[in-house]
Amino acid sequence: RTRGAPDAARSRVPNMASGAPPPPDKAEKVSRQAMNKIVYKITMIAQEECAQAIEDFNLCAKGRAFSMLWACRGKYHSSQDCVHRFVNDDNIDMVKRRWFDAGRPMAPNWDDLLKGIRESPAK
Repeated sequence: RTRGAPDAARSRVPNMASGAPPPPDKAEKVSRQAMNKIVYKITMIAQEECAQAIEDFNLCAKGRAFSMLWACRGKYHSSQDCVHRFVNDDNIDMVKRRWFDAGRPMAPNWDDLLKGIRESPAK
């Protein structure tokens, strides 16, 4: 092998025979900053909508150490289930698609992008 020649392991060309997905189209790529903002906005909605379930868990866990693991298990799962109704791949993908459809704006109208998230059905 000559120096610098790519071998199969180092090749940057995807091996389609292995079933690996092709690299994402540059036009469909979401910047890290935009993705972080999308997840943050959805998380803020989840925290608002699930405030009571989160507070119930926090009150249960307050002053406990190891006993919190079994004493508050139900409240923990309730709070997590509530948050996951909002912060999930379907909602993130929906907001990303709306962001793409809006032309990938630097300062998007978040009310439009997040429309319908609060009404997310329980899964």
